[in-house]
Amino acid sequence: MTLLQDGRNITRGDYRPFDFHIHSDMSDGTDSPFDIVRIAADSGVEIISLTDHDNISGLSEARRAGKELNVTVINGVEIDTQFDCELHILGLGFDSENSALAKMLKNAEEARNYRNRLIIERLEKAGMPVSQYITEKENATITRLNIAKAIIACGKAEKFSEAFEKYLAKGKAGYVFVERTDKRSAIETIHEAGGIAVLAHPCKLKCDYRALIHTLADYGLDALEVYYPTADDGQIYEFLSLAKQYSLLVSSGSDYHGQNRKNTHIGCAYRAEECLNDFARMVIEKQSRCFV
Repeated sequence: MTLLQDGRNITRGDYRPFDFHIHSDMSDGTDSPFDIVRIAADSGVEIISLTDHDNISGLSEARRAGKELNVTVINGVEIDTQFDCELHILGLGFDSENSALAKMLKNAEEARNYRNRLIIERLEKAGMPVSQYITEKENATITRLNIAKAIIACGKAEKFSEAFEKYLAKGKAGYVFVERTDKRSAIETIHEAGGIAVLAHPCKLKCDYRALIHTLADYGLDALEVYYPTADDGQIYEFLSLAKQYSLLVSSGSDYHGQNRKNTHIGCAYRAEECLNDFARMVIEKQSRCFV
């Protein structure tokens, strides 16, 4: 049996809404970890994971809020990995005190901070005083979405997609290459920390995703984030089939960013499917071992 925050069990057919992909203001969301948990509770979402980019600084606050508001909070992180296109691996249910994970996240933070300094320098030389519009919260991760928001505040773009296309895309004034975490190392480190590795939003991949999933499965990938706000029925069917082909589990996440992504809300991608119920039980069991 798997215990929720309130001591109840998750059993087959007993569906508990969850969201295993959420961002707070510790990366590129707008809500604090406490408010994330409050919003989940108000929305009837009983299990969540805070998955900030390369950052687990908000987890302790989220766990405290979970105890107060009766929401089960799973340790989570979204790791940006090295690939020809955007490739993110979610880690769920890991030991947040694991030294290998801490080292990997520290290296990612240092690389990202170096890149951010160069991006900001280049944009300001191009006449955009973006630094005055970037608020740095202690221990938070600044992402390119934060910088895109600053570009909008400077009046140089009207929406995020325009800011990326005109200034942050490859070949543009604010593009800076950064060496990210190796995808195999990301999966192996999540496992070393006792967690589950999930390929985030495969429906957004701009590559030969079948070949990629085959490779990641060989590396030990555990699950696919099949249910995602922008995944259509055809994509869901395709990734369910690939999950079955490679014996991968199935997850669900909203990729909630608060006011930075207004068309999503916590729990919006969840469906009452037994494969998701099974996955929720496994993730909670994984994390419970970290606190024995």
